Amino acid sequence: MKNVGYLVFTAGIRPLPSKVEAILKLQAPKTLKQLRSFLGLVNYYRDMWKQRSHLLTPLTEVTKVPRGSKAFKWTEAQDQAFHEVKKVITQNALLKFPDFNKVFDIHTDASDYQLGSVISQEGHPIAFYSRKLTETQRNYTVGEREMLSIVETLNEFRTMLLGYRIKIYTDHQNLTRLTTVSKSPRIQRWRWTIEEFGPTIDYIKGPRNVVADALNRLDTDMTSTTPSSKQIAELYENTDDKSLQDLDYPLSTQTIAEYQSKDQTLIQHQKRHPEYFFTTVDGHEVILFHNKIYIPKALRKPILSWYHTALQHPGIQRTERTIRSHLVWPGLSKDVETHIKSCHQCQRCKNPRKKYGHVSLKDIDQNQNK
Repeated sequence: MKNVGYLVFTAGIRPLPSKVEAILKLQAPKTLKQLRSFLGLVNYYRDMWKQRSHLLTPLTEVTKVPRGSKAFKWTEAQDQAFHEVKKVITQNALLKFPDFNKVFDIHTDASDYQLGSVISQEGHPIAFYSRKLTETQRNYTVGEREMLSIVETLNEFRTMLLGYRIKIYTDHQNLTRLTTVSKSPRIQRWRWTIEEFGPTIDYIKGPRNVVADALNRLDTDMTSTTPSSKQIAELYENTDDKSLQDLDYPLSTQTIAEYQSKDQTLIQHQKRHPEYFFTTVDGHEVILFHNKIYIPKALRKPILSWYHTALQHPGIQRTERTIRSHLVWPGLSKDVETHIKSCHQCQRCKNPRKKYGHVSLKDIDQNQNK
């Protein structure tokens, strides 16, 4: 049973999708130019987010300086607003699934130090990409960096883009003509990668390439490859219990063991029924029920919320099957159904089912007589 602890927190769950990592890793602006780039990114999708002006007010106040001034004042209020806006962006991107019957629009750009791109459909962002260039890549020509931005975006989201209609927008006009043969083996390999996807490449002027330009100019935190569990927890409503809000998700076996020891009902069941038994997982004694970890009442709501969000808001059956593969508690099916039916994002974004009434027998008879 030593593998149970590992399986519980990995099976069916993957880290926060890389399509929003570029946004979560954005660091707070350090100059007015960087702040204006970020505001341009947000305002580009201004029709999507409610209370956008309210969220951006602390940030726009910083930009109200005399013409030519480089004064930059960043306080806790601005930092809080910056992270709140990032949270809204990531929530919308996570809840938007690609429509493979529509064209994928990819805006790419590259600066001297960083790459940036955004994938969207009908003006709605689906995925973001950004990373810093290596020392060697910084010596590439402008055209090579711009081409690298396209190639890396295609490779990063290969499973989503390959085989479907793609339209790429770049502010480097030479990339719209890839018919000439280059003597550089590197350029040739990149060109073959692009041709594999068969995209249409269009030129767009730099000032209009707002989002990709912001992603390649704003500093990113490269200290970790994936967002932390606390960043994941901030994207969804967890629980009203402040002590549970401070926990790191996914939960450790130590945390589950501690909360099991506080559940008196569970302790009594364990003593009376042989199907409840202790086992050692990662050095901690946890209670199992039919070889599945029993979740005490206090942890059910936050665990259910975490699974549902980490899996990107699946339906009732998939959420339940994933949890039930390694965890169990009484009324699990009902709890999953109640949680998903009360999930605001799911109810707002799910496809509505039209209910048609039955045609009355009187109307059927009249139509047949005609």
